[in-house]
Amino acid sequence: MSAPATSGFLTDAQRAALDAALAAKQQSVGRPVKGGHHAPVSRPHAGDKKPKNIKGSGATKKGGGGGKFTWGSLLEGEEGVSALDRNDPNYDSDEERAVQLQAPNAAHTRVKAQVAAYKQEVTAIVEEYFSSGDVANAADSLAELDAPIDTMGHYFVKRLVTLALDRKDKEREMASSLLSNFYAEVISADQMQKGFARLVESIDDLVLDVPDAVELLSLFIARGVVDDVLPPACTSRWAAGAPEGSNLAALKHKVDLHLAARHSAERMLRCWGSGAGQSYAETKERIAKVLAEYLDSYDVAEASRCLRSLGVPFFHHELVKQGVHDAMEQPTHTDHVLRLLKRYGQFVY
Repeated sequence: MSAPATSGFLTDAQRAALDAALAAKQQSVGRPVKGGHHAPVSRPHAGDKKPKNIKGSGATKKGGGGGKFTWGSLLEGEEGVSALDRNDPNYDSDEERAVQLQAPNAAHTRVKAQVAAYKQEVTAIVEEYFSSGDVANAADSLAELDAPIDTMGHYFVKRLVTLALDRKDKEREMASSLLSNFYAEVISADQMQKGFARLVESIDDLVLDVPDAVELLSLFIARGVVDDVLPPACTSRWAAGAPEGSNLAALKHKVDLHLAARHSAERMLRCWGSGAGQSYAETKERIAKVLAEYLDSYDVAEASRCLRSLGVPFFHHELVKQGVHDAMEQPTHTDHVLRLLKRYGQFVY
């Protein structure tokens, strides 16, 4: 008696049950049953659209850092974690380049804020110096600033001269004297020249605020050359290639004329007026002379003109002092002295 035919590990009954199950499965997906020809695999057509609710492949990138439309790394915060280490698997060269571009901008902003604060402090020092005339105090105040004078001194030079341009001859003389006193002791030669170079570069802007800035700045430069604060050929270097008819060319021409004139050194030392560069004793003597001439002529207008020509408004208290003293010694002069002080106070102060 022969044994029932078998195929593999399945009996005929088991195989029949398996074939029936596979046939039902294949019919549900549109494929032929076992033993038939395989239908071609259905592939997407060009016009078919991808379902909108499926975005991306779902695969992560950057070692778990997360691709677009994925949850990202579990260790990542709300703003993400960027890696700037070239050996880090999350390294992105674009991120490093962005940091490198941000660093100079931050440093530039910091420097601008420091310069702005320095200019404000320097302005206060210059204003105080114009009021007191105390050179030592100005030097101490400048040394106490946070900014180093060896790299920021040119800002002080430019600010001092700029403020003096819009003042009287007395303040201009004070500015020239301060630069001479500060040269090499407080402000280096390089910073001194750099400050004047910045003034020359901004001559067009200065003219807008001070119409005679070309003439005044030429006197400052010529005075600086006489005081050995600036080299004689400085304007030739700063104004090289200046167009004819420009403010820069006119500035150079005026400086050359001042320095080429006869007795230029003596003239430049007195370039800011008859009373601007005189000493304390000389000022007192000149005021006494003005008062004596008035008490001889009683000409109030002429006395006022002479006093204004001295260019020392901060020293007019000396006229009051000497006038009162003379009236006490010579009672006949009392009315005339009072008339002079009253008239001068009304029209001058």
